[in-house]
Amino acid sequence: MKRLYLLLAVFLSAMALRAQSVLEQPVSIVGKGLSLEEALYRLSDQEGVNLSFSNDILPLRRLNIDIREGTLAQALEELLRGTALGYRQVGSQVVIFLPDRRRFTISGFLRDARTGERLISANIQDLHTGMGAVTNEYGFYSLTLPAGQASLSYSYLGYGAERRELSLQEDMQQDVSLHPSLTLEPVEVIGERLKARPGLAASSSIHDLSIQQTERLPALAGEADIIRMVHLLPGVQTGTDGVGGLHIRGGNNGQNLIMIDGVPVYNISHAAGIFSVFNTSAISSARLIKGGFPARYGGRLSSVLDIRTREGNRRAFGLRGDVGLLSGRLSLEGPIVQEKSSFFVSGRWSFIDWYLQPLTRSLKADKGEDGFVGYRFHDLNAKLNYSLSPKNHLYLSYYSGSDHYSNSGSSADTLQARQGNMAEPAFYAFEQYYSDRIRWGNRVASLRWNHLFSDKLFANLAATYSALDVRINYNATDSLVALSSQNTLDRLIDIGRYSSNITDLGLRLDFDFIPSPSHYIRFGANITRHRFLPGVFAYDLIEKSGNGNVVPPGDIADGAIRAMEYSAYIEDEARLGQRLLLNLGVHLAAYQVRQKAYFSPQPRLSLAWQVHKDWKLEAYLSRMQQFVHLLSNSALGLPTEVWVPSTEE
Repeated sequence: MKRLYLLLAVFLSAMALRAQSVLEQPVSIVGKGLSLEEALYRLSDQEGVNLSFSNDILPLRRLNIDIREGTLAQALEELLRGTALGYRQVGSQVVIFLPDRRRFTISGFLRDARTGERLISANIQDLHTGMGAVTNEYGFYSLTLPAGQASLSYSYLGYGAERRELSLQEDMQQDVSLHPSLTLEPVEVIGERLKARPGLAASSSIHDLSIQQTERLPALAGEADIIRMVHLLPGVQTGTDGVGGLHIRGGNNGQNLIMIDGVPVYNISHAAGIFSVFNTSAISSARLIKGGFPARYGGRLSSVLDIRTREGNRRAFGLRGDVGLLSGRLSLEGPIVQEKSSFFVSGRWSFIDWYLQPLTRSLKADKGEDGFVGYRFHDLNAKLNYSLSPKNHLYLSYYSGSDHYSNSGSSADTLQARQGNMAEPAFYAFEQYYSDRIRWGNRVASLRWNHLFSDKLFANLAATYSALDVRINYNATDSLVALSSQNTLDRLIDIGRYSSNITDLGLRLDFDFIPSPSHYIRFGANITRHRFLPGVFAYDLIEKSGNGNVVPPGDIADGAIRAMEYSAYIEDEARLGQRLLLNLGVHLAAYQVRQKAYFSPQPRLSLAWQVHKDWKLEAYLSRMQQFVHLLSNSALGLPTEVWVPSTEE
């Protein structure tokens, strides 16, 4: 029985030794002037040690070493210190190797698997290294990683995540399609905290607005509105009576840079600010920046609202309609050439006239007038895109929106008068007529060319057009007509016109350069030609003769103000260590108007320090200058504002 216990103890001891890690194997090595090769062979000769290495990678060096009853891991750390060599356990062997210091770049585009549209601000993360990237405004990403195995996770809000296992031995292009998913399967990730993406996306002053969430918010008369969601954010206030205007951190309504597909739009309101000009059916993404402005933005002081529109389904035709109490929407999309090009068209129009005209006609009739008040608005978004090649892509986008308001009425009263001792009285008709018409609207267009120079350098060239046109016409006539002769004895005519117009033509070139996951460099230049035309025309005419002619209103004199705006920028979004995020850049702007030139260097700096996992500190330093100003006599979203340039006056 004692022998049985002894055998069992020996067996268990052997199993324990076998289960012990090879790197924890006790070893001893003592020597002076040993070559690295000789030292490794001495370790290999010891019991339980199995080393695998190539003599070709061993550096020529002599070692003095004295390790007694240490572990194999301690011995290898001492022997390989100061070399480029590494080691790892593979089964029962320990392999000594020369790590591959090469780095390769994975780049590509992220798309919606159902429609083929590119996804903006989607996340890419390597689960081995924790390094990550985010797609730009055109769905492009670039991520440089060490050679070897990579485990990439692709994710986007509202879409199921995609996982890809790659062996990096060369630069690779990975175009990935994500499937929409409202309910995501729970995912448990066990391991170290992943590194945050370098850049400003973690800033509290930047808000990526969810279109799906916007459509789920309570909507006025069934009309979802992205500006309503912006009003819910901290630091944002509305205009008068909670409608109209966008006032951010104390700025006024004219200090916000609001863009559709990278093109500034000057008026964002319908119906005195109750609705915005942005049709949610046509929006792909929206981002609001309230502070710490990157150098690529300029020309405004308070905020940047960058709205990107949909490209259209490349794989199938689709039709969508939405009807609310005050407006309706209809969208059509589909492929032009399968998997190469697509189109998207979306229109919105109001039903307010259906309610307003009958109501106001009845109210005017109660006052003895014949007329009505009318109001309507519409928006049209259209986009075409075409892939010339995997590295070249064309976009043509267009937006048009306008409001029409009218108020007209007429009335007639019969007057009786006696002249002297005449027995028969004279009868006259006193006729009144008035008409007010207001029309205002935006037009925005852009032609863009995307080109991929390499897996780290992306470029976008855009020709842009933006216009705001406001026209107000009013006409009031009071006439006194003798009923016996039908002659007009007296007439007072009040005619007036108001016109305000701004037109921009621009050319912009932007580059995105991603040398490493810790740096995202952007640089570019822009030139814009402005044309401002504010003007007012009004006069009164009294006509006492029934045979006289009314003088037709003259044309508003061409008092256009022309200006040129130039800008260039460079910026770097960088991670410094594990806790510090930095955005450093400079925006150079020049403005020329009426022989007067202005030059403005604008440094930009923003820092974000992750003090604790639950809170961080942010600091911004920037210089901004605005050359175009909005003159307004109210905070309502009415078209009485005038955009004017900076001049000597």
